[in-house]
Amino acid sequence: MVLETENGRTAFSCAAGSGHTAIVELLSTKSNINSRSKNGRTPLSWAAGTGQADIVGQLLAYQNIEVDVPDSSGRTPLSYAAVTGIAAVVGQLLRRSNINTRGKNGWTPLSWSAGTGRTKVVGQMLRCQTIEVDVPDSSGRTPLSFAAADGHISVVTQLLPRSNCNSMSNNGRTPLSWASGNGQTTIVECLLNDPGIQTSCADFSGRTPLSWAAEKGHEAVLKQLLRRNTQPDGTLLGSHKWLHSGHQAVARPRRNRGQCRRYYWSNTTLLGSRKRPLRNGTEAS
Repeated sequence: MVLETENGRTAFSCAAGSGHTAIVELLSTKSNINSRSKNGRTPLSWAAGTGQADIVGQLLAYQNIEVDVPDSSGRTPLSYAAVTGIAAVVGQLLRRSNINTRGKNGWTPLSWSAGTGRTKVVGQMLRCQTIEVDVPDSSGRTPLSFAAADGHISVVTQLLPRSNCNSMSNNGRTPLSWASGNGQTTIVECLLNDPGIQTSCADFSGRTPLSWAAEKGHEAVLKQLLRRNTQPDGTLLGSHKWLHSGHQAVARPRRNRGQCRRYYWSNTTLLGSRKRPLRNGTEAS
């Protein structure tokens, strides 16, 4: 009889997840090394998820080991290792795993490592010839989108040369939109330096990166976008339903001598106390 915890884990699984190499070796001949707990995780999954490099090596040496067994959420051992960020574990699994497996939410191992800022792991994965970089999840977001939103600049710089910088999620938001809405100034600057970036790309509700930055009160991002001649979108000009109290940005279109439309922005919360409005992204003299 095999004793299990209330979560369905065997002694072998617990030993693997806790890094007890001697116990794993002792139990291996009498245990199912591919046993699954109630949430579908195998001993290899637990070892990978807790960064047990030696245990992972032990388990991979067994001829009957099943490497890419998904758990109840569709995640594989490599997916868990990608989040833990232990390069030694990821390196071992990459030689035996399908790097592009997707969980039930559509996230690949690269999505997990990018979204959690695991720079070294992202680099390891990008060196794999079979890697698919722009795989969208169930919401249409790519690894670049997650890294941009959460401010992982070292990850973004690695992904950007191999990613579509204007990829759109199911709601139409781009990496620049997510970064702008979250106030990620370093990420915004990095994206704006990409020659293919579309700064005024509106999502499916008609909102641009500038609109998101204005609503959230991100002054520095607002200035960055205005310097790139990003025009205020129709939704922001015509409706205040997106703007929180105290973050109301008002655009007043005027004509200069050449009859070109010029936008003046003023906002005491976003831009501080100013006697004169901003003109084309710079303070009027």
